Amino acid sequence: SQRIMWHVFQGRLAEIKPEVEAFVEHHPGGAGWRPFRALARLAAGDPVAARAEFLSLLSTGLAPAERGVMARCYLAGLAALCVALRDREHAPALYDRVARRRDAWSVDGCHTLGPWALALGGLARLCGRPADAARHFEEAIRLGRRMQSPPIVARAQSLLASVRVSMQPRAREAAAIGEAMAEAGQCARELGLVDVTARVARLDPILRGTAGSTANAFRCEGDVWTVRYAGRDLRLKQGKGPHYLATLLAAPGREFHVLQLAGMTAPPSPSRANAGDLAVRLLGGALDD
Repeated sequence: SQRIMWHVFQGRLAEIKPEVEAFVEHHPGGAGWRPFRALARLAAGDPVAARAEFLSLLSTGLAPAERGVMARCYLAGLAALCVALRDREHAPALYDRVARRRDAWSVDGCHTLGPWALALGGLARLCGRPADAARHFEEAIRLGRRMQSPPIVARAQSLLASVRVSMQPRAREAAAIGEAMAEAGQCARELGLVDVTARVARLDPILRGTAGSTANAFRCEGDVWTVRYAGRDLRLKQGKGPHYLATLLAAPGREFHVLQLAGMTAPPSPSRANAGDLAVRLLGGALDD
């Protein structure tokens, strides 16, 4: 359990995927880790299996998240899996379920998965509520500092920075975000938090571009795509063309056969991410522009 916990925090769950698979299948306490088996499969490059397990878990209801020695772990895993898959359809229900918890931290047995505020922040952002997401990540930072937990603080700082950057901060706000990102990046390098390191590296040039009002962007906002390039803005209606471009931009260096794109007769709903959709992301980088 502690090995799984630490690999989750480091963003290295794919490295122990065979162990997780065996643990879930053969250990009496393994069932509570089923959401993390799906996360390991996603991190290892199998989004189809990850989504299938996610839907299977939801189909049986949330009873395992209500009681039992692994109830908190199970619920935290479902929330993390929902965020990693960018499943907007189920995010509101999971947000409401997590928000009802009266405890501050997800703690089961000999492991913790951090404060519930981390899960709430990711789910709130999926629900299209960036202000609430920022508030939850700020709470996670406060709780992490109180518990003297550098991994929690660094992860929450990087996620908060991602939200703030997406809200197009002014120069003064960008400077404060940059300071928090630098702190998170330093901690991530020291502790080997590979996903946090990658997020900080990805956000840094975007933040610098935002501060200079020259950031490029290709972002879906409801039924409209916002395109910004070389200081010029353009808004496009949802359609096959923007989806094709977004699919290509999201997978640099990857070849797509023309029939793969032509077969997309209509843009997929943002609430249903299939294998190959833009909505499928690896754990840790799920919601960055």
